[in-house]
Amino acid sequence: MYVKHIPIFHHLCCILNFCLQDKYKRSLADTENMRKRLTKQIEDAKLFGIQGFCKDLLSVSDILQKATECVPADQVKTNSHLKNLYEGLTMTEAELQKVIT
Repeated sequence: MYVKHIPIFHHLCCILNFCLQDKYKRSLADTENMRKRLTKQIEDAKLFGIQGFCKDLLSVSDILQKATECVPADQVKTNSHLKNLYEGLTMTEAELQKVIT
């Protein structure tokens, strides 16, 4: 009597095994997709941060350029303190331009 049920039981086990394998493979795929999405989001966040930082650096560069343009050339020649300040500003501006480009 129980022997008749063995093929049915075997068939049910095969179906269950197939369903479990399918769920396992889907879980693996979902995990991989999530990993890829999170990696992309992290890269985007880094890029966004870098873009903001570069934008801020450009503002600083513009301010330095305006500051050096405002220094009267005739006073730089006669005033040593102003000359040192002007040279420091131009060197800082040059270094910042190297970083930006």
